[in-house]
Amino acid sequence: MIDTDKYEEAKKIVEDAGLIDDNDDWDDWLEDNYRKIADLQAEVKRLQKDIEGYIAIWDYLDPKGYAWDEEEFVALIKAHGFEQEMIE
Repeated sequence: MIDTDKYEEAKKIVEDAGLIDDNDDWDDWLEDNYRKIADLQAEVKRLQKDIEGYIAIWDYLDPKGYAWDEEEFVALIKAHGFEQEMIE
């Protein structure tokens, strides 16, 4: 379990806002929000990976022109986890 002692001020704010009633509600509220934060962090990591892929594809295309049918380009798309439909 997460040590929530350091969050007493936040707990008071949340209580004053009427979002929780007691310690059990506070623990549940924290756990729910930590799960949401973990989900958001996972999504950010996924998006960062996609952005890296888009940058690699852009860097490949920019100096060469739009080489959609080249084997090297198809391999690049696959290496970054993009679907084959992108090149069709």
